[in-house]
Amino acid sequence: MFLPGNSTIYCGAKHGAVQLTTDNGVSWLPGSGIGSYWHWLTSFVNKGSYIFASADGGGENAIGRTPILYIEWHLKTNGITKKDIRRLVSGTGSSLLAGSFGGGVYRTTNDGELWTNSSNGLDNLFIHSLVTRSNMMYASTVNGVYRSSTNGDLWSFASNGIIATHISSFAISPTTVFAASWGNGVYRSQNNGENWFSINTGLPTAYIPLLDLVSSNQLYTAIDSSYLFRSTNSGDSWSQVFRFEFPGINIEAIAHFSDGTLFVGTTNWGMFRSSDFGSNWEEINTGLSDMNVRCIFITSDNKLFIGTRNGG
Repeated sequence: MFLPGNSTIYCGAKHGAVQLTTDNGVSWLPGSGIGSYWHWLTSFVNKGSYIFASADGGGENAIGRTPILYIEWHLKTNGITKKDIRRLVSGTGSSLLAGSFGGGVYRTTNDGELWTNSSNGLDNLFIHSLVTRSNMMYASTVNGVYRSSTNGDLWSFASNGIIATHISSFAISPTTVFAASWGNGVYRSQNNGENWFSINTGLPTAYIPLLDLVSSNQLYTAIDSSYLFRSTNSGDSWSQVFRFEFPGINIEAIAHFSDGTLFVGTTNWGMFRSSDFGSNWEEINTGLSDMNVRCIFITSDNKLFIGTRNGG
């Protein structure tokens, strides 16, 4: 995730710690674990003067918080009964929302000191992803997409046109919401989720694990573990731009700077960077203590943080 005007990047991975880079990934600095045990770090978000991190399957260590100016993680899970957190998003005002797999949506208005359930209207509490655009929030469940215009107070079903039930991730532009699915490719809505349309021309498979929107028209996705596809026309068509030919590699995360520089986090092979819109890539793993990366977070002062399986 990128914060405008900054260039710090955070990334999450298996079992634990967060590392950071302040030089576009040329070298990585040691970080610290978030609690004694984390399973899969799933997301990061900046809210006010803090950065929050979430974990899936992390037991009590489901959400951590650190001041943005220095790294000192503290657990913040009071009120959360289902500890598998798939996504954190910033809500309106002081609110922060967390999507859990099995517990629905939780919300805090005091920097994570206390969370309350905010799942009214959700027919299914297994949340895969959350995203916000303007005053609208979208949640994906195993039953499809829901939306809320009330900062999570009330949710309504919003999957008209979507055949797939498993929506794996979202991407947003000022005018469009994109949804990736397991089984039916990519969908696009240009009317706040009222209607969705399939946009899969050029994609060789319908199983899409993640999306990254670099500009209003340029999208990237990873397919079959190692293939990177790009659309330059808001998803009207797709083409392959690169394949990572390493044994056991799996693309887990894609992120970007505002200048278009791309970063990919992988299983077993760490981090990669591209300065030519994905046509060529270089490994950026100097100082990285673990090569298993799950999610990436970019702040607004050009620091790039990653989480690793065994700590920093």
